[in-house]
Amino acid sequence: MSFGQKQLKVGLALSGGGAKGMAHIGVLRALEEHNVNIDYISGTSMGAVVGAMYSIGYSVDQIEVYLKNVDWDALLENTLPRNHLSVLDRESAERYLLDFEVVDDKILAPDAFNKGQYMLKELSFLTFPAHGETDFSKFKIPFLCVATDLVSGEEVIFEEGELSGALRASLAFPSMFSPFKIKGRKYVDGGVVNNLPIAILKENKGMDFVIASNVQGRLYTEEELVSVIQILEQVSSYTNAIAYKAQKEKASLIINSPVLNYSLTAYDQADTILKLGYIEAIKYEDIFKKLPQKKEERDTVIDLRKEKTFYVNSVEVDGVNQTTARFVKSKMRLKKPTEYTPKKLNVGLDRLYGSNYYSHLYFDLIPADTGYNLLLKLKERQSSMTLRAGLHYDDDFGIGILANVTLRNALLANSRFTMDVVLSENIRGKIAYVYDRGFIPALGVQIAFNRFGTKIYDNREAITSLTYQDFSVAAFLMSTFSNNYSIGGGIKYENVNYLEDFQTLGIGRFNNNYLHTYVFLDFDNFNRKYKPSKGFKLKSEFRTISRQKEGTQFFDASSVVYAKYDQAVKLNDKLGINTTLLIAGTIGPDLDLPYNIYFGGLGENYNNFIFPFLGYRYMELFGRTGAMGRLDFYIEPAKNHFITAKANIGKLEPTIDGLFNESILLDGYGISYGYNSPFGPLEFTLIASTNHSAILSYLSLGFWF
Repeated sequence: MSFGQKQLKVGLALSGGGAKGMAHIGVLRALEEHNVNIDYISGTSMGAVVGAMYSIGYSVDQIEVYLKNVDWDALLENTLPRNHLSVLDRESAERYLLDFEVVDDKILAPDAFNKGQYMLKELSFLTFPAHGETDFSKFKIPFLCVATDLVSGEEVIFEEGELSGALRASLAFPSMFSPFKIKGRKYVDGGVVNNLPIAILKENKGMDFVIASNVQGRLYTEEELVSVIQILEQVSSYTNAIAYKAQKEKASLIINSPVLNYSLTAYDQADTILKLGYIEAIKYEDIFKKLPQKKEERDTVIDLRKEKTFYVNSVEVDGVNQTTARFVKSKMRLKKPTEYTPKKLNVGLDRLYGSNYYSHLYFDLIPADTGYNLLLKLKERQSSMTLRAGLHYDDDFGIGILANVTLRNALLANSRFTMDVVLSENIRGKIAYVYDRGFIPALGVQIAFNRFGTKIYDNREAITSLTYQDFSVAAFLMSTFSNNYSIGGGIKYENVNYLEDFQTLGIGRFNNNYLHTYVFLDFDNFNRKYKPSKGFKLKSEFRTISRQKEGTQFFDASSVVYAKYDQAVKLNDKLGINTTLLIAGTIGPDLDLPYNIYFGGLGENYNNFIFPFLGYRYMELFGRTGAMGRLDFYIEPAKNHFITAKANIGKLEPTIDGLFNESILLDGYGISYGYNSPFGPLEFTLIASTNHSAILSYLSLGFWF
């Protein structure tokens, strides 16, 4: 085969295809091994990502390592690492199933399963070598990518602008990822109209020889359409299937990697897919040998993720209107000029996005005389009002539906008003207003209401039942000076009343007011809420409680202090241990019934000083001073499925001395099956104790609130 004496210009077109696009790396490796000179690269979707990386200077080895190390599960789910969120934002992220914005009095449904922030953040890091360059033709190899105008359905070619934004637009697979807006136009995946941009290289860019790496799938048969991903892929492929017939006529060589049997999300099989691309491409080595050769070796570029530190001269914030630049910088812990690390920048971006003030955010590091100027580009959420909902069931309180209204920037910039109402047999609710002042501690006020039924036990027998309710107003200061630490204190005025349902003990109606002052320290860096595999959690509080006598007078205060420490240890990919240690005590005169220390039940988020304890029912045991230790050993035989063996021991006594005498040692043990479902954790536990013969069970479903 001869191409004559003319110095051919060689173009490379890379198709979209999700995880199948990893085969493009194998094709690039074959081209590199034969020193083929590439004059222009075009790409769509995943092909755009691989093509952009090669065009801005990444070596094939760097591309392979980078893309194989991306947390694709987190990217496909838009999951932010739990320990990257501040304490306030973490609570809201772990309670709600549904999230709707309210715009112009209309409730807007989500525009996709995934808002794509994790992807956009990753693209910011990935495109670091091109930050500051807006003309794609000036890359080491000129580059272009394809997206689709969502309104007109037109093919749009990106050849200039912010590379990370252009790639995000090209990757916006309909319904899977939210459309991306650039200069007033909304874009979705370029594969909708042109999944393999060959013709533009031939007709517009003057390429004489166009190599097309094709990993796009065929149309599925009826029998094969069994998953939502396949259905979405099929719907978006109709127009493209027609376009491909015209495009392929312009190609000089089409490399069809045999990856049709792999799904768009099969990133866990990247090694195999990449190898298949290489094996297919190397079949054409006789052609590669006749193509123009590179005259010099490519210099590899800096991978920002692997840099230890980089120096930032200045920080500029673009896109704030309802919030402030000071708030942005404080959330990201940015002070200038100073040394930064990629990890600190990554965590800061997650923390800022987790605040829910922004629909997306990304960054550029613009080279300066010394170091870089950091430009943060933000898009504030379309509405300041959000409606959210959650669902939970447990054997203590029954089924509950959580309805939430959140108003951001209400009255003051960087403030947050939230109202939670739990609709259930045991109704409860909370209204809070928090003014986040950045580096200065946040100031907040809160109104809360609880109502639930409970029983009083004597020698394991329920002797009466009570209907309990409280209403409180509190003001507090809280500092979240790192992601995982929260420290603060406040004052609370509370009314408590309870009624004995059947007057068995003659308690009648109890109604009193109390004044609380408290300080607390929390630390939580668990990697996940359910069955954490690493990290620890410390929750501690010192509270004084005074009963109101008459008017503004109060009885002498008593105090309750407690500290609860949880540790997670990962033994291997399938095994882990969670441990708990608790110490709690009362200082001063006996407190009224609501403020005793209680053991029992297996739930979370109990009120006041009620702590879960295997072997006993909710609030079955009470005293002034208690201590307990617990160990959970779990195995994860399949992803998100857990079998857990649990055991605890403890004491609950009238005095501290009682913890060290020879009184009965409380114990309990159990075994559970748990599933981390899309609706939250589902767990069923069978429980027993050596202190009695009863076999108890406990069922919970959903996120705790």
